[in-house]
Amino acid sequence: MAELFTIPSELIQDVYQCMDQGFFEDYSEAEGKLGFVTHNSRAFLRWDLFNRNISLRIPSTKRICKFPKRGTWELNLLFELEQKIVISFMSQQRYSQILKARHTKWPQYLQALLMLNVELHAPIKQTRMYDEDEPNTLYCMQILDNLCSGIDNKNNQSSWRHILVVFDAKYGRIASLVAYLLDRDMDIVEQQDWLNVVKPIISNTIDTVEPDVLSIPKTILKPKALKRIQHERLVSLRIEKGHIISDEQQ
Repeated sequence: MAELFTIPSELIQDVYQCMDQGFFEDYSEAEGKLGFVTHNSRAFLRWDLFNRNISLRIPSTKRICKFPKRGTWELNLLFELEQKIVISFMSQQRYSQILKARHTKWPQYLQALLMLNVELHAPIKQTRMYDEDEPNTLYCMQILDNLCSGIDNKNNQSSWRHILVVFDAKYGRIASLVAYLLDRDMDIVEQQDWLNVVKPIISNTIDTVEPDVLSIPKTILKPKALKRIQHERLVSLRIEKGHIISDEQQ
C-alpha cells in the first residue's frame, strides 16, 4: 500500500517549515511587538500563524488549502491533488485524548474524514473495553461533502485517502511530527516519522550589534595573559591526542 510514502518530500519540508516558523519565530515576533502581559491565547495564536504560513507557501496547481469552519474552530485541510490525499493536523495532546474516548466523542469532522479510509483495515486492532456505536454514515458523508467542497473529483471519494499529521511542539522546537494513515476505528494502518524526512532549517538572520555596544572599550590582554592562554591551548591539544607532555620535557 505505502500510501504515506507517495507524499512528496518537498511538501513535507514545507509543512515542517511553516509549523516551525509559525509556532516559534513568528510567535516570538508577535509577542515582542504586541507586548502581551498574559498568554491565554498562545495555543490559538500559534495555530493561526501556522495556518497563515501554510496558506502563503503551499497552494499551487498540485495543492489546495482549505480552512472550513466547524463550530468555533477553523480547520486546516491540505489537499494533495495528484496523490488524492487530504491532510489534517492535530496536536499530540489532542490526539491522545481522542484515542481514549468513544467514537461518539470524536470530532465530527474527523469521523467524516476517516470515511475516506473506510476500506482500509489496520494490521493490529486495538482491544476496547466497551462496545462502540457505529458512526452515522450518512451524516458523516454530508460533512465530508462540505469539507471537500470545491475539490475536483470529490465525488469519487473511494480514490482519496485521509492522513492525520500529529505534532508535538515544545522547548522551542518541533519535538515530533508523525503522519498516520488510520482506519475508521483510528487504528494505525501506516505511519511515517516526518522528522526523518525533513532537512534542518538554516537561519538567514544576520545578528546586528546595538550602537551603544560599539562604544564599549575593547579588552586588551597583557603579554603574560596571552602566554598563559596559549599554554592552556597547547596542553588541551596534547590531552586530546592522548599525549601529555610536562613542561620539563618541552
